[in-house]
Amino acid sequence: MVCDMKRCLILGVVIAGLAVLLLHWRGREGNAPNPPDAAPEAPALAAGADTARDVPKPAGGNGAGPAGQGPVATNEIDEKQRLLGPEAMRVRNETQNVPVAFHGLVVDQDTNALANVTVDLEVTELHYGTFPEVTGKTTPLQRQTGADGHFEVTGLKGHSVTIKRFTKEGYEPELFQKNYGEYGPQSTSFDNPVVLRMWSTNLHEPLITGEKSFVIIPDGRHYGIDLIKGTMAEGDEGDLVAWVKRPDPVRRGQRYDWSCELMVPAGGLREESDLVMSTAPESGYTNMFGFQEAAGINGWGGATGDERFYVRLRNGQMYGRIIINLYADYHGRKPGMIRLSYAVNPSGSRLLR
Repeated sequence: MVCDMKRCLILGVVIAGLAVLLLHWRGREGNAPNPPDAAPEAPALAAGADTARDVPKPAGGNGAGPAGQGPVATNEIDEKQRLLGPEAMRVRNETQNVPVAFHGLVVDQDTNALANVTVDLEVTELHYGTFPEVTGKTTPLQRQTGADGHFEVTGLKGHSVTIKRFTKEGYEPELFQKNYGEYGPQSTSFDNPVVLRMWSTNLHEPLITGEKSFVIIPDGRHYGIDLIKGTMAEGDEGDLVAWVKRPDPVRRGQRYDWSCELMVPAGGLREESDLVMSTAPESGYTNMFGFQEAAGINGWGGATGDERFYVRLRNGQMYGRIIINLYADYHGRKPGMIRLSYAVNPSGSRLLR
């Protein structure tokens, strides 16, 4: 009897222990973390939305991530925006590449329309893919000018139009370049075309040309420059007379008040902004160009920068063009300097090519 009671007691303890273990195991199973939810779908873009511009930004508007997680890199945000859907990419590419309506006009040295000029062009398309991929497609084509000198490009889509060259027997471009400009696909019209100028190849003159650098003392003393001989000497004798005045000495990097002048004793100067200077004007000349630079001015500099002038020389017997830069201090290595390039027609003609 006692034995049976002991066995019953032992059996009860074992059963109780098993029950505790079972309850503990079930509790752990109930507290196990739920499997992660599927990532939320990206919001759909409305037709015409630009993925880089119209997608809502995280709170803060400057790439900030969720609280406590620090900033998110801007390029990471841009990449996510670009990946939102093919429809957004299609809209973006259609916006970049629009129907081309490009108009040009070719004229001669006297602004007369030139017919039968062959114009080589390129139309370029841009296509955006997965960030940062951008690919281009270039379509070369030719056009001929009509009797009115006009040509046009239509029937294509693109991001830009580049004029590569234009040719006609007996003529040459006014200025030889690698290409003649890149333009928007709809940046011109028939009434407002890109104008290209050509010159007859037999219109050339024997010009006197040169590029010179003259070291000067910038204390206000005058220097005369002979453009025919390409020489300079102190004094007021020359086709051009220049002076520069500044304090002395000056330290490298120091700002100071300085001034300069350029004169044509027996002629005149006419300032010009156009890069092409093929024919000197008959009138509009002045005798002097003056320049002053105050130490306290914003963007202070120690040189005039390239100044472009037509010049009438020797009482109207000659015409020319010059590009001149007057230095109050040449990078701390020279006290002062005049740098000059020029082309003079000694025949008296105003033609400068």
